[in-house]
Amino acid sequence: MSQTGEVPKTFEAFIRRLHEERIYVEIARCASNHGVPLQTLWGRSRPPRVVRARHEAFLFLKDSGWSFPEIGALFDRDHTSVLTGCHRTSQLPATRTRIA
Repeated sequence: MSQTGEVPKTFEAFIRRLHEERIYVEIARCASNHGVPLQTLWGRSRPPRVVRARHEAFLFLKDSGWSFPEIGALFDRDHTSVLTGCHRTSQLPATRTRIA
């Protein structure tokens, strides 16, 4: 979470926060690896490639020290959705290698 504890309310605030914490490039890479626009990760779209990219971004943030509730707040998701996404993604052997 940001030092002020704020949760972004718009996509622009989301991008600004990612830049401030210097993780924008990694999240953008998750989207790019799956051929989806970055803004799609923040949306509600559920095609399999979008879900995989979003879950990979969740896992990256978790590995970077973010909590499940913080990631959920950032993506406007419940923390249990983030927990499930991280668990599913961590079960894919190629994902861990690509993120690490």
